[in-house]
Amino acid sequence: MTNSKAYFNTLRYSVIGLLFFDEIYKFNKQMIICFIVLIFTAVLFFNDLYRIKQLLKEEKKYYTSLLISILGVGILNFIVGGFSNVFAFFTLIELIAKDNIKIKKPVIYIHAAAYFLPNTIRQMLAYGHIKDLSDIFIRILIYPTVLIILFLIRSLKLERKEIAKLNEELKDYSEKVGELTVSKERNRVAQELHDSIGHSLMAISMHLDFLGNIIDKDTRKAKEILGRTDYILKESIEDLRDTVYKLKESNNKDSLESRIKTLVTNITIGETLNVNVMFDKNIEKVSAQIKEAIFTTVKERVTNSLKHGAVTKININIQCMNDKIDVIIEDDGKGCENILKSHGLRGIESRISNLGGEAVFKSSVGSGFRSEISIPIILEA
Repeated sequence: MTNSKAYFNTLRYSVIGLLFFDEIYKFNKQMIICFIVLIFTAVLFFNDLYRIKQLLKEEKKYYTSLLISILGVGILNFIVGGFSNVFAFFTLIELIAKDNIKIKKPVIYIHAAAYFLPNTIRQMLAYGHIKDLSDIFIRILIYPTVLIILFLIRSLKLERKEIAKLNEELKDYSEKVGELTVSKERNRVAQELHDSIGHSLMAISMHLDFLGNIIDKDTRKAKEILGRTDYILKESIEDLRDTVYKLKESNNKDSLESRIKTLVTNITIGETLNVNVMFDKNIEKVSAQIKEAIFTTVKERVTNSLKHGAVTKININIQCMNDKIDVIIEDDGKGCENILKSHGLRGIESRISNLGGEAVFKSSVGSGFRSEISIPIILEA
């Protein structure tokens, strides 16, 4: 039980106790009437307690009990007066200040009548007119004031409840955003690992296969291939470190053209594969995000060609055309009838789409594989 509830109940019990003493004092010479009034007051008090503890969820029974208390206090007000006037306000507090109870205006009107009329009727019956106008004016002043205060309290409680609800919703939303952020970052790191390490492992595999074929025939070429494989392996380790620890924050200061040429050099072994690159140097002026996307896309496509296409020739054409960049990558591999988009191809689509561009893949059996990438130009800031 909160402190406010404890204070409220203490006040209620105190008022009931004072009302009992007031009734005993006024009717001490009329014991039967005194007993009846005391029993009636006790019944109203226990009716209040039962209603608050048991009937809050049963609207019809609740309001029946509340009306009994309101009318009963009105009767006490007529018979006793005094502290019964204060007791009348507890039902009003219960009706308005408690934010879990629906307010019904007719009940407030009945309560106001039960508060004002008994004293007026008592004076009319006793004196034939209203003798104490000051009492009427005091009541008129007190009642609206209490009503305003109770409605303000109710409004504050409802606002606090709404704020608490919004805070819970905000907390739930924050948790969902956090989960989505973690999921998105996990997918991004997975994509980066696939784009960088996947290509490197493919290149190393090709080098080792080639090395196995020439190691006994051409030791000079074998040493060259071994040196290049070692270089790729070290580059892979650096890429892995960048991905895991720097979360894709590229510190590469090389130009896009030089990075692509290095990529081509690493995969070109002997005379079995021919890679042609046409590169528009104006592309170096575009944003780092676009250049990174182009490089990753080229690397992914070349890796896929080597892995699945049985290619001997790859053409890479990267050009600025008006307000967009066109990236065309095609090979002479075996091709396919139906394109089943792998993790890598889906990554290309997602990466290009995030830049407002479009990626289209074309292939047919015996005609190789063609990628057409279009990206709106965003200049380097």
